[in-house]
Formats: sequence, C-alpha cells, structure tokens
Amino acid sequence: MGQTHQECAKPGGIDALIAIFKYNNLLKKIIKNIKYRLASDILEELILMRREQIIGKLSFFLKTASPPLLQAIPLHKMRQRQRGFNQAQEIVKKLQRLLSIPTCDFLIRVKNTFPQAQVTDRTERLNNVQGAFSISGDVTNKS
Repeated sequence: MGQTHQECAKPGGIDALIAIFKYNNLLKKIIKNIKYRLASDILEELILMRREQIIGKLSFFLKTASPPLLQAIPLHKMRQRQRGFNQAQEIVKKLQRLLSIPTCDFLIRVKNTFPQAQVTDRTERLNNVQGAFSISGDVTNKS
C-alpha cells in the first residue's frame, strides 16, 4: 500500500493505492483463465483463501471516515459486447460479496483502446489509455 506524498499530490489525482495480490505468473494464469475461459470459481477460492490477508491490507481504508468503494475498470461497450463480460467486474462482484464492501460506477470508459495485454512498451501503454476514461458523479472524499 502506498499513499501519495503531499508534495506529489495533484488535484483530482490518486491519494493512495493498494494491491491486494502480488502480480506474478500464477496470478497471471488465474486472470487469463477468468478472462478467456470464464473460470470464475478459481477466483472465489483465491479470495476465500486470502480473505484475512485482503482484509488486513484494506483495514486502513475500512477505518477511514469515508469507507472504501470498489470500482471495476470498465470495458468499452464494443469490447464488452465482444467478450460478453468484464473480468474486472466479476472480480469486484466476488470481492464485494465476500468482503461486504460496496461498489460504485464513477469511472466511465469513453475511448475504445487497443488491448493493453498486447502493448509491451511502457510509454505506448500509457499513451494507449490516455483520455480513455472520464469520471461521472462527485468523487470528493471517496476512497
């Protein structure tokens, strides 16, 4: 978990970021199976196995005046129709159900981008998602 240093903070920028899983080869395989084989049962098992560690990592946010909300990264409507589901949304649904953390839909996908998994250069990845999202609603004091 990391919080943005006061001098580095930007208006409307990220205040803090937390990763509940370390992205490694095993997690990469799990995500690919969820994404391309609809293997969501394995995700639920993973969350159940790591429930206490996840809650531990989220405990800082669970104790704040503004309780955390879960937000899936939205797909563009065309990609959503192609795939039939959004794996990030499936992950959020399972986390919400197992951890009782409410969800939100503040983030809106406004630009259809090239799949990030197929972009290897860091600068190209950043350029690819530039302007791809907008915010809908008031996110002031939201975690």
